[in-house]
Amino acid sequence: MSAWMPMLKKECRGGRIPFLIVLLVLTAAVILSFYFDSQSSVPDSAVLIAAGFMLVMVHIFYLPGYMLASLSSENKKMHLWLQSPLSGSALLGAKILSGFGYSLISLAIACLFTLYAAFFDINILQLNDNLSMSIVISTGILIVIYILLLELYIAVWSTFLWVLDRFLITRLGGLRWFLILLIPVISWLFSVIKDSWLYKICTQWGAINTDIFTSFTPYLGQYNGTVYIGVIVYHIIIASLLFGLSSWLLDNKVEVS
Repeated sequence: MSAWMPMLKKECRGGRIPFLIVLLVLTAAVILSFYFDSQSSVPDSAVLIAAGFMLVMVHIFYLPGYMLASLSSENKKMHLWLQSPLSGSALLGAKILSGFGYSLISLAIACLFTLYAAFFDINILQLNDNLSMSIVISTGILIVIYILLLELYIAVWSTFLWVLDRFLITRLGGLRWFLILLIPVISWLFSVIKDSWLYKICTQWGAINTDIFTSFTPYLGQYNGTVYIGVIVYHIIIASLLFGLSSWLLDNKVEVS
């Protein structure tokens, strides 16, 4: 732990400039949304809340992008990074945690802007008699949790693909790009698994009531889906296996190209 904390601080320092760039883009987007809202001739045009919702949802790609950029920066000093006394899981974990922290800050800012737009710009509670403060807050919390879990899941996949690329580059060179042809096959296999009876038995448990989304109809469209804890556990297991495999490859198979 004593050796890992300096690594985490190093990753946080390295992520400052990308984070500041994201804040500048976020600020510019907010300013533009206020401008377009002021220019709109339609009362309660919902420009601000639409912009806020998009700024919140785009955070799904914050951590994956952060990880790819951070990992790519190690290419030129791979020999130094791999010679660290820390394990592969510690090295990758430091990057994920620092990126996740910056993502939380940026997402919090986007959420505050969206809340302002929802309650002070158009007062979303007046759009539908079925809406209440508890419904809006509960829906917002579920959306934020969904974004955080999804960006973590995609980030782990991005990390695995980068490590796999580093592993293959010393063995296949440029030919490794032909493996992209396997992506449709892998996607097909996952679809087959999800359509199987075994998958349904293992995942369709712990149903979570999501009826609160129907209160937004017709503003968000009809939503009749059910969220299962089993599905969440399934994806956590997949992410854990991918992270473990990435760490093992980094420790034992990845070499300086």
